[in-house]
Amino acid sequence: MWMSLEKDIEMMVESLNLKLYDILTTSENDETIYRVNITSKEGGVSMDNIVDATKLISPLLDVTPPISGDYRLEVSSPG
Repeated sequence: MWMSLEKDIEMMVESLNLKLYDILTTSENDETIYRVNITSKEGGVSMDNIVDATKLISPLLDVTPPISGDYRLEVSSPG
């Protein structure tokens, strides 16, 4: 099931002409973070790209939670 979710996220990111770099679940300050890292196929990733990707991914995770319990979605670019 998780692989299907990752594939769905990848397709959403690619629909914005971006590329999925990786997905990581981590814990910081007693908070679970589901981090989706994206890159650009050409040039850098803008804040608008991050916002657009977040708006696409968030509703999917509302329907298909990536992990059990509370978590925070964080979309960012590596580096």
